[in-house]
Amino acid sequence: MKDEEFKKIATEYLERNEYSFLIELVRETFKLTVINSKLTVISEEMITCLGELLNKSIGLISETLDENVILLIEHIFKALRNATVGNQSSQNWITSNESILNDTHTFCELYRAINEPYIISCISVLLQFLNNLVVKNQESSRLVWNKFKEFIGDFISDKNYSYFSSALAYNMLYTAVTMLKDNELILRSIFDVYKDYESNEYLHFLLELFVKNKDLNISYVSYDTEHRILFLTMLKDLLQESRVDVNINLIQTLSNEFKVKSDCILKTIADYVDKIEPIEVTLLLDDLAIISSNDTYLPLIQSDKSLLITCIFLLKSIHEVSKQPDNNFTMMSKLSDLTISGNKADITLHPAFGFKASLIRLIGNMCWKHIGNQHEVRELEGIPLLLDCCNMDARNPLIIQWIVYALRNLCENNLENQKAISSITKLGVVDSETLNEIGITLSDDGSNCIKIAPYPNV
Repeated sequence: MKDEEFKKIATEYLERNEYSFLIELVRETFKLTVINSKLTVISEEMITCLGELLNKSIGLISETLDENVILLIEHIFKALRNATVGNQSSQNWITSNESILNDTHTFCELYRAINEPYIISCISVLLQFLNNLVVKNQESSRLVWNKFKEFIGDFISDKNYSYFSSALAYNMLYTAVTMLKDNELILRSIFDVYKDYESNEYLHFLLELFVKNKDLNISYVSYDTEHRILFLTMLKDLLQESRVDVNINLIQTLSNEFKVKSDCILKTIADYVDKIEPIEVTLLLDDLAIISSNDTYLPLIQSDKSLLITCIFLLKSIHEVSKQPDNNFTMMSKLSDLTISGNKADITLHPAFGFKASLIRLIGNMCWKHIGNQHEVRELEGIPLLLDCCNMDARNPLIIQWIVYALRNLCENNLENQKAISSITKLGVVDSETLNEIGITLSDDGSNCIKIAPYPNV
């Protein structure tokens, strides 16, 4: 059907309010068809006809709210959606012809006033049309974002539209990442619904996009604690996969937050506290430890002397507590004891799990080839502390390895630290039920050499 013929028939149906016939006309004229393995291309003239029909149909809503008109508009958006499938020329034609985008924007404004269930399907198709309009098209992404960004946050927060709107936001921001800047309101909308719509992969992709953007000034301290934990968890995952460049201001913020809040981890000593603040502290420490393993950010971490002091004093407190029986930091010499006393919950879920080892990891990184921090740890009596921590502990996997690494960094090109360690008297070899449990033990043959030996069968 040619554009003039379509326009004539559509106008006649519209004037006679024969919406069902008009819907069928639109459906049949603009349905997707494949010829020789290729989708047929809808001409610019026919897209213009659709735009004119959309304008007239939206105008009818201001006169009377008719479900059939909404259904007609839905099918117009379906036709526009089909016209833009993998077709950049159609994308560019629509975005250069502002009338279609203006009418689409008008309908988005009307949606807020239409509280009827039949609007849901129409808005969903509208969002699908916008998705097709921006895919792999930077200029279309920029134009659509600027025109519709006021609605995106509301759509993301609405369970009816969360999936398609988050897909739209992702397609636009991924194509034109510079638009991430100054759009933290979208990030907050993602935070608000992330937990409720975890099956929506586009929320995950969007959050990752924001966290990975090093030019975005994250207002971390203004977030709710649950949102901070979500942010830190995503950051940790990306850091472990080496898929993120971290904003320098964010690193300083994370360090300052850890220094201020670190003491709250000690609130979990007596009982398992079902509060999220200690979890935030654990994640802050984990992220800082991973960040400090990166040569790009290590100098910044090493320059933060107050962070090093905080870590040493916190390690002292936790180590003293770990020597006491029956608390959540008590050293466990047997791997089989990895349950929290009383409720048998997995101890790996407790904020204290691995905390001591992560502290030592961060201290070791901060002393790597840094003579000032090496001296600081010695002056704070950190060397005997590290040696005293050198016990197998099922609560802190790899703690021995991190201690050896930290001591190595403390002694590198530092005679004072080497002398401090050599002056410490060895009292003997501590028996370890963890080693015994896996069939080995440590033995001292009297020559200052400690050897691994099979555990004798009884």
